[in-house]
Amino acid sequence: MSQMTTNLPINDLSEADQRAWASFRRADPALASPYFALDYLKTLNAVRPGVGVLRFESAGEPVGYLPYRRDFLGSGRAPDGLLGDLHGVICAPGTTLDVAAALRLNNLGGYSFSGVPYQQSRHGFAGSRADGNHIIDLTAGYDGYLAERYEANSSFRRTHRKVEKLLGSDAVEVRHDSFSEAHFRRLIELKQDGYASAGHFDVFSLDWPAKLLRALIANNATEVRAIFSTRWIDGEFAAACICMRSDT
Repeated sequence: MSQMTTNLPINDLSEADQRAWASFRRADPALASPYFALDYLKTLNAVRPGVGVLRFESAGEPVGYLPYRRDFLGSGRAPDGLLGDLHGVICAPGTTLDVAAALRLNNLGGYSFSGVPYQQSRHGFAGSRADGNHIIDLTAGYDGYLAERYEANSSFRRTHRKVEKLLGSDAVEVRHDSFSEAHFRRLIELKQDGYASAGHFDVFSLDWPAKLLRALIANNATEVRAIFSTRWIDGEFAAACICMRSDT
């Protein structure tokens, strides 16, 4: 397939580009994660400008997109850095793109990644390969998922039974999708403690990660929204969680 690429800021994508992006995601289950949602990347760009997109075209039509951020060495990186669990090319499942050639043509020294769907090895992403993404497969329902995990892993069975017993206690309460500024700040503090004890870089020493989480929590778009939940034991705050959900 003969392909051309255009390098542009993410906010310069046309309405046709946005429709194509959405159609590629609908066609490929590997792109279902909200990390691939255009809404997520635009929200990221609003709090940390500089998200670019390589647009792949064939016969004048868009066939794929690679969102990235240029680093100080002139290479492309995942646009959300250490906060991103998944990134990569957005295109139809049967499409193969020459990413290396596109990077060279647009003066990018490479593309540094930590997690792409394993199917994207067809684009030339070389690295350690696994059988799939980190997902919970609910095709057979939650009970089917538990049955499969019970059979595969005895330690999971023991851990799950302990968790079920804890959550079944009258002393434990989970408040789902319920935001509190004080508890949000406490979650950040706990994450920072975790980074320090593990010897990892504290991403919240930067200002934009917390801004991104706040923006995602407040986001009313259908494609992606962050959900803030807390757990209480005997009426006392015990834990908090932020996760992203997609429209499905």
